[in-house]
Amino acid sequence: MVMNVHQFRDKHKDERVFLVGNGPSLKKTPLDELQGEHTIAMNRIALLYDRLQWRPTYYICTTINIERLEWRKDILATISMGIPSFVWEELGGHVQPYENVVYLHCTHGKEVTRHAPDDWWSYDIAERVCKFGTSMLVALQVAVYMGFNPIYLLGCDLGFRSPSAFKGGGLLGKMLMQVGLKARDPNHFSPSYGTPGLAPNILNHNMLSAHELALRATKKIGVQVFNATVGGQLEVYPRLHLKQLLKQGATSLG
Repeated sequence: MVMNVHQFRDKHKDERVFLVGNGPSLKKTPLDELQGEHTIAMNRIALLYDRLQWRPTYYICTTINIERLEWRKDILATISMGIPSFVWEELGGHVQPYENVVYLHCTHGKEVTRHAPDDWWSYDIAERVCKFGTSMLVALQVAVYMGFNPIYLLGCDLGFRSPSAFKGGGLLGKMLMQVGLKARDPNHFSPSYGTPGLAPNILNHNMLSAHELALRATKKIGVQVFNATVGGQLEVYPRLHLKQLLKQGATSLG
């Protein structure tokens, strides 16, 4: 049976959830210790599956990169597992025979700004979802809609920088790029992940603005958001250590 977005409203009222981004810090994050926890992941998270037992509880894809073969393969690897997935409605042609998909009407995906207005946030994902800046903003709106509280972020490093064939770039890196070798991606957990085409300064401004919007919106309704990322440059939310959170015990999924 095809899923309906309304069935997820407050489904996890006052339960905790971990939202898993795709930053380099995931290489230092013990994701297998999240077994038994509610988790939401996104995009090319499947690149980690060959070395982990952990799989996300929910999945999000709102990126046009699904049109690229290597991205589509990884995106469908997660959706095909039957994991409930929230997907931008404009990408429906890529995920159609799967019934474990909820389609989202997304807005504000092309804006570039240092300040995202409060009314961009959506408390009702059945109507629309703001996809500005980062897929994590979509995950936050989905999590709030499902009633999760508190919310913990992982793999949200920020600090995007230009890709280079070698750490630090340099003349050799530039020469390799000129002859067609793909630059290594320094901004995600895998060097082959693929950095977005926008300039790093624009990406950083947009992502920071998106998180500032999320903080204002969640505070307004009493939802607590914490950053449990290992390191990184996101300082919008209060910091907590993942190891301490895991000692508190896993959330029952029963």
